[in-house]
Amino acid sequence: MQANYLSDVLKLVPLSNWGPNRFGVESLTNAGELYKISTKYRLYINDHEISSISTYSPFLTYDRYPLDNIDHIEIYFSPGAIAVSNEPSQMIIKMYTKTPERENATIIRGILDNKSGYMFSFLSGKKLKNKTSYLFTLNHAKIDFQQLFVNGKDISRNQERTHLFFQCKKKDWYIDTSVSYVKRDNFFGFSLDGSPDSQHVFSTVGFISITKYFLEDKSLKTNLAYDLQNRDILESNKLSDGGLFYPAFWPASTPTSLHETKTMHKIAFTVNKEWNQKDNELLVGAFIRYYKQDVNKFNVEYLDGVVKKDEKNSPYYNVVKYFWISSIYTENKHNINESNLLIIGARLDEYKFEGSSQEQELNARIGVISYPKKNWLIKGFITQGYILPSLFTVEANRDKKLKPTNFISYTLETNYKINSHSVSGFLSANKVENFPQFNPTTQSIENSEDSYNIYIFALRYIWEINPFNKLEFNIWKSKAKGNFKDYFSPNLGGHARLLTEYKSWQFYNELVFKDSYSIYGRKIPATFNYTFGISKKLKSGWKLRLKGENVFNNSAKIVYKPVLGSPVEYQAFDRRFLLTLEKVF
Repeated sequence: MQANYLSDVLKLVPLSNWGPNRFGVESLTNAGELYKISTKYRLYINDHEISSISTYSPFLTYDRYPLDNIDHIEIYFSPGAIAVSNEPSQMIIKMYTKTPERENATIIRGILDNKSGYMFSFLSGKKLKNKTSYLFTLNHAKIDFQQLFVNGKDISRNQERTHLFFQCKKKDWYIDTSVSYVKRDNFFGFSLDGSPDSQHVFSTVGFISITKYFLEDKSLKTNLAYDLQNRDILESNKLSDGGLFYPAFWPASTPTSLHETKTMHKIAFTVNKEWNQKDNELLVGAFIRYYKQDVNKFNVEYLDGVVKKDEKNSPYYNVVKYFWISSIYTENKHNINESNLLIIGARLDEYKFEGSSQEQELNARIGVISYPKKNWLIKGFITQGYILPSLFTVEANRDKKLKPTNFISYTLETNYKINSHSVSGFLSANKVENFPQFNPTTQSIENSEDSYNIYIFALRYIWEINPFNKLEFNIWKSKAKGNFKDYFSPNLGGHARLLTEYKSWQFYNELVFKDSYSIYGRKIPATFNYTFGISKKLKSGWKLRLKGENVFNNSAKIVYKPVLGSPVEYQAFDRRFLLTLEKVF
């Protein structure tokens, strides 16, 4: 599918919308919801969870993570699936890296696009002696986007990024280490009129993850990881344009500029043990994670022009310095017979934010996987769970005391295969309570006293025409009831894909549909985002690719309403044409 970035994959995720939020960060959001900094999704590279320490969202750094070192991506819309992840979340996204032994090559790749952007990548994966192998990738890219003209100014979400990844495997040891640096413009940012005078966000993220398997059957697994993240935010907006609003800061007067730098740390340790018998699989595990924020700088300029050099110690600066969570969990899979599998799982979490009391939450899940016929699969699950607020969200509450969002979810999934044809269906009903929302009276994020229900449906059809040709259709719909008065994004969508191959040629076609919706008195029409890709294998390991993104210039539309000024409409994706040249040594 000529996917160069993680965003190329996530824009196809059913029951979700994908696009840039007010900070220009491309993010997933539930169908119908606002494009925002979401705490519902967790992103992994192999065993390591790489979401932001501050916001819990992985997308500031990884929205356009290059896929040079990625073999495949697995996405789980399965809250409470303990065997998949021990993180409290709604959706799990796992990127699994390539196997060095299978690659056993060096690859260089260059990409140019019609918006003066470029990407260069280098990959080397080799198997060495003594059961040792390594995988190394280095990627650098510059990505420009169409600028918007808002309240008399151009605003931008252009970015530059560099990613380095190294993995070493030896027998039962797996060591992953990564460093990512992203420099991006902050789009609408924190400015009340949505058009800052100047701004930037720098994000530097690094981690090391060490996994060790024990026992002859590798049934005992441990993982120790350390993350270091640095974030630098600079933004200014003059008095006549309304100044700035920063969620964690309530000064006596509105600031016109801020410069915040933070260094954040996460230490995590996980241990799992599996017992496999003829009709039973039992997983038992535990983890502990500690998150810490060090504020290096928080300089603020007020309307009177006075610059405070040490506002990080101000009582109005609502920073939460640490957070920890620990857990014990178990999941059991029992084969009732050859056609039916019973799954029961539970996780007991204990956590504490600085300034709040220690709390406990239980996540429980029960389900059945059944094969009424050999080619017919049915899955049904009931889950009671929660999603924690992030440090950033807690800081936006004046008392620094937010409850988690609680939910109960009922899901039913089926898949039926007839020869080369496959039809899948998905139904879910969810009740959500204690969700965070902005209170305009207190200017604070608070837990809602209301609840709402979300009902979702998805249908997918796949035709494996032959080993070289594949056709896929997907359609989905969501409906919310309760305290959910407006749709801020489409609640109906789908996509179609056609993959074909002929001799040394490969062709890819993709059409993403998003339905119309109304917001802020505007009627946003339905959109059809068409992407094509053509690749040709050349001699001596060379490959040439041409790709067109949003060819009809008709991708999903997003509407942002600044505090001051009129709503602004913009596209989730630009029209872009890319030329790629690749060489395998």
